[in-house]
Amino acid sequence: MAAVALKTGVKLSPVNDYQYIARTLIANVDLVSGVVVTLDATTGKAVKAAGTGAQYGVVLQDAKAGNPVTVMIRGVVDGWNVDALNYGVSVYAGAAGVVDTAGTVAIGTVVPMSEIGSGKVVEIRL
Repeated sequence: MAAVALKTGVKLSPVNDYQYIARTLIANVDLVSGVVVTLDATTGKAVKAAGTGAQYGVVLQDAKAGNPVTVMIRGVVDGWNVDALNYGVSVYAGAAGVVDTAGTVAIGTVVPMSEIGSGKVVEIRL
């Protein structure tokens, strides 16, 4: 089990701006790009997922508690360092919202970029 880090100096970003589903929520805590979130059952605000149970989406941009945060629910994103992983491998929600290579709740799959030789990205399916 190993955490999947963001590439150095990179924020998570959709590969195609017109083919993804995202929602704007209010952050219940400070959140950073690439963190998996769920909805707080009482407030409906975005909180870091625990790696078990329902996952809502992945944070695209950093947000301070109480501010709006964009959360991707479905689509292809670039920014995680998945080059060492094989195509078709699942990535999972880990503890404290960290994306991991093992777990019980899969959030997406490593897929190729649409251009030849452009690398690997993650297709989110929540």
